[in-house]
Amino acid sequence: MDCSALETLTFLDCVRYIKEESCNGCKSLKNIYVPAKKGDYYKKRFTEELHPLIVELEAKKKK
Repeated sequence: MDCSALETLTFLDCVRYIKEESCNGCKSLKNIYVPAKKGDYYKKRFTEELHPLIVELEAKKKK
């Protein structure tokens, strides 16, 4: 929150909860990478202005 230098955030699949205000005030933020198929969850957590920054990572292919 309120980090003026933060440009990229990457959330791993092990993240179970994130506070709604966690990215407020991060004016330099360019990308928020989230696990595959979790974009809707993060859009519910972040303000609407951050929605365009959310990028879903590709799902890992099972061998």
